[in-house]
Amino acid sequence: MVFRLTGRFNSGTSLASAPDGARLAAGDATSVEILDAGSDVPKLTLPERSGDPYDNIEIAGWSADGKRLGSFTKFDGTSSVWDVEHTTRLRTFSVGLWQSLTE
Repeated sequence: MVFRLTGRFNSGTSLASAPDGARLAAGDATSVEILDAGSDVPKLTLPERSGDPYDNIEIAGWSADGKRLGSFTKFDGTSSVWDVEHTTRLRTFSVGLWQSLTE
């Protein structure tokens, strides 16, 4: 299967499959795209804050039920938890995932 992702992707982008295998989450410089795994058409966009062209939004992973998604940005060092269905940020943490994993 080939996916044609559009957007401002750089070398740090990430891709994560939902537990049901029907959706993919891809991070770029300005948002998180939720894609139908059977096509290359985005289903939803989760708008992140970063717009820095050298930043990237990384996907931390899906919840076991596929309703929530974790993401983080290196630019501002924050991590977020999203309600994917409602495209709503549920919580933001001031410590980025990289920092929490390395300290």
